[in-house]
Amino acid sequence: MSVLVYQDKAIALAVGVDWSVLAGGNEKANASAVRRRASMIGATKHCLTRLHDTTHIGLYTAPVALPGAKTPKSKGVHSLGIVFRNAFSSVEPSAVNAVLLMTPQDARDAKRLVLVVLEGGQVVYNKLDDASKAIDKAREFTSSSGIAYSIFGNTQDLAATDAIQWDELRAFANATSELKPIPANRVAFGILGLVTALVAAAVAYNYFVLAPAKARAKLLAQQAANNHTPQYTDKLNAGLSKAGWQHADMLSFINGLKTQAVYHKGWELIKIECAIETSACEYKYSRLGGTLKALIVEATDKTHIPEKTIGDSEAHFKQIIKPVSHSLMGVALPNPNEGNVTLRNQAQRLLNAGAIVTTTENKPWPSDGIDMTKVDNAIVIKRGGFEFKTPYALSQTMFEQLPAHVVLRSFIVDFNVGGDKADNIKMTFKGHSYVK
Repeated sequence: MSVLVYQDKAIALAVGVDWSVLAGGNEKANASAVRRRASMIGATKHCLTRLHDTTHIGLYTAPVALPGAKTPKSKGVHSLGIVFRNAFSSVEPSAVNAVLLMTPQDARDAKRLVLVVLEGGQVVYNKLDDASKAIDKAREFTSSSGIAYSIFGNTQDLAATDAIQWDELRAFANATSELKPIPANRVAFGILGLVTALVAAAVAYNYFVLAPAKARAKLLAQQAANNHTPQYTDKLNAGLSKAGWQHADMLSFINGLKTQAVYHKGWELIKIECAIETSACEYKYSRLGGTLKALIVEATDKTHIPEKTIGDSEAHFKQIIKPVSHSLMGVALPNPNEGNVTLRNQAQRLLNAGAIVTTTENKPWPSDGIDMTKVDNAIVIKRGGFEFKTPYALSQTMFEQLPAHVVLRSFIVDFNVGGDKADNIKMTFKGHSYVK
């Protein structure tokens, strides 16, 4: 049986609404399906909502009002669960995890409490219970499910409760929360019901769009403070779309350096460092008797960096490049154990050939400006760093064997023309590995 727990001159709010899945995927949630489901429990009103490509139906049975209250006749009756969800309008409905614990409007019913629980935007509990049962049930949800709930109410029986009153809640009642009559089984009545519902929806919108902006801003601010998943998702998608330097593009760029002259008018090129973060390469020259002016004239495709030039022995130049970004969007990332084994396997092959390999621990990413304790752990990505130092001859092999979850971000070329041929050119590659 449904219960009216709040009433004013315009609306009533109900709990005890029976929620279940009506249709999923491409299955149609038509009037016939609504009538069949309603007939099973003798429901007189219903509400439909769409989540995760699934249509959910809320069924309202013969109302039971609180002691001394009158059953409304012409006013709109709304599902308190959907009204509560509407309060988080800036958040995707499927991201709403929240608990509402309220003392009933009628003070004569002070021994009972109203409890509403939303998980992933779905109403999973909405009842008027004895106070002790309601509190125990709320604690059961918040302590055992592993979900970070936002908690609201006009009672402090639960820790970390953000205060909200009935008049603030009712401001979020609209056409989506209204419990409408079960559609009649005749076309004429169906058309009449549709027209009536559309008119009611239009009237409700015009009425409730003027609801106090202060109440809405308060709830949105509280929800944002308790749920960092949307902010994390935005940063994650932006980061994965430009995770690093496309491997083929980097290799092509490195191969193009083969034509790079090592000696320039009395100067020796000793290092090249390129990174996608700066979209630039820095060239370091050692003086062998030449002049800085002659080198500047010779290096026409580069810009001198005077603040990095050390005395008369070194000179630094910068060249702007246009690296192609490597995206990890849509890539099936491995779990931490699988990812680490794959990366270590590649590292050990390089070690066998005389390379130097260093790695750093995987940590939640991106985390700047985000409280990770308020992010859904199921979507959190972890990132670790790595550095490979190899002879130039091994670089081609390294590129061919890089796992899909490993991304390069920069490289360094060190020249040692006077040494052993095998060590004439050393490559250092830096990047990240991603796991989920």
